[in-house]
Amino acid sequence: MNSLSIKTRLALLVGSLLILLVAAASFSVFRMKASNESLGSLYNERVASLELLKHVADGYNEAVDVAHKVGAGSLAAPAGAAQVKAAQVKTAQRWKDFSSSSLDEQELPLVKQAGPMMAKADAVVAQLGGLLDKGDVEGVRSLAATALYPAVDPT
Repeated sequence: MNSLSIKTRLALLVGSLLILLVAAASFSVFRMKASNESLGSLYNERVASLELLKHVADGYNEAVDVAHKVGAGSLAAPAGAAQVKAAQVKTAQRWKDFSSSSLDEQELPLVKQAGPMMAKADAVVAQLGGLLDKGDVEGVRSLAATALYPAVDPT
């Protein structure tokens, strides 16, 4: 090593440091790629599922909102009927999407438990749609005051 010139020694030192830098950068890129894949998986499995559940809840909330608007006279019954039908379609599709996603062992019993509750809520929302189709505003008020909330929010 003593026979090497200073120029050669510096070139070897800089070269070895560059090799270490490239190795560290490559390792960092590899780890970032793994982290991005893990984060993407987390988003697709958890966050997207929660978004679907929020859309389900929003669909039921839209039906309640329509009932109150029709009962208050700020929305005509035919327009309310159309909005309730749209909310029913949206709710059913989002629930189907959620229940067909990859559910873990803790979610499966909850989905099964939610099934009968949603069937009851769907029946009451369908009853609301029938009242709106008939233009029965007083029936809508009565349903909203008695059966709609317990069916849509059973807690």
